[in-house]
Amino acid sequence: QCTVRVDCNGGFMRDDAMAFLRGIADNNIELVEQPLPAEDLEGSRLCREIGVPISLDESLITLADAIAIVRNEACDIMNIKIPRVGGFLLAKKMAAIADAAGLPIICGGRTALEISRAASRHFAASAMGATGRAHEGPGPASQELRDDVVTKRTSRDETGAAGGFVQVEKGPGLGIEIAWDKVEKYAVN
Repeated sequence: QCTVRVDCNGGFMRDDAMAFLRGIADNNIELVEQPLPAEDLEGSRLCREIGVPISLDESLITLADAIAIVRNEACDIMNIKIPRVGGFLLAKKMAAIADAAGLPIICGGRTALEISRAASRHFAASAMGATGRAHEGPGPASQELRDDVVTKRTSRDETGAAGGFVQVEKGPGLGIEIAWDKVEKYAVN
């Protein structure tokens, strides 16, 4: 089964966002991510009233943001991005806030190196509220990079062979091996 997620990246103002959401409301959209600018939590709450599930990520950078999102009833799903929020500890705290509010989470990946994607997979596999939620971020993203700083990247073929699931690495740390020659190649002095 295929689902559709729409990411607006905060590109709409309220009236346009609401018109857009009304226009797609009958299309069985899984979620619409960040229809409004990050600071417009009241508008996000109003968008939720249309009935299309709203996910927020640009609005979710700090723990205070997570609390404000819950207080304003601004989303149906929190999208926690490990690199954006400052790592595992803060991401886990945000997941706990979402869980306490009864909100599921997804774990977006951004355009990131496999190191970040591995971190996202570990987080998604262990975070409260993430069970049953899939997201391309922890897997091979649509913004697939030409190169990376690890010896092995997760491929679309591997994901397809696993029925659309991305396996969490096993092994010390994040379970990945750094290609130090590539780190040196891409280092900026």
